[in-house]
Amino acid sequence: EDRALAAVAAELSDFDPQKRSGRELTLGERHQIITTLAKIIEGLYTHLPQKRATYGLDPVQRLRALSQRMDGLDDTEFHRCMAEIVTELRDAHTRYLGPQHIEGEVAALPFLIEHYMDDQGSHYIASKVFTGRSEQAQQFAGAGFVAGVELTHWNGTAIGTAVDLHAERETG
Repeated sequence: EDRALAAVAAELSDFDPQKRSGRELTLGERHQIITTLAKIIEGLYTHLPQKRATYGLDPVQRLRALSQRMDGLDDTEFHRCMAEIVTELRDAHTRYLGPQHIEGEVAALPFLIEHYMDDQGSHYIASKVFTGRSEQAQQFAGAGFVAGVELTHWNGTAIGTAVDLHAERETG
């Protein structure tokens, strides 16, 4: 394993994300990332046989397929595909972080959604709502969006379906 890790480190030694400073990856850099990740997963990821059997997917084959079509993708699509492949491993310890220029970018909702079930079925409620003085908080309050409001849809999708779709993008 030490020799395999040393070989991977040597392959990545020329790849310096600091030099990129927001520019798109070249096809060579994309190929290097795909090849290196495939070697790591295939050669060092001890859970690969179990993940293949449990989820019926082959991340190494998906990386090879991505390699064949990566020149038709822009940088955002490439990183989304890479993140999807790693996320599908369903391993909370394994992540693809993507480009450095999006590091620290976070979106936060001014409310907490919680789920409960009763005799009528599944429910999602806004259990806590930020009540600060921001314009957004005032708009929520003015629209009657307060703690206890039941959410039925998210961006036009039934909330249960939206939660299931989001869960597909999460690890672990």
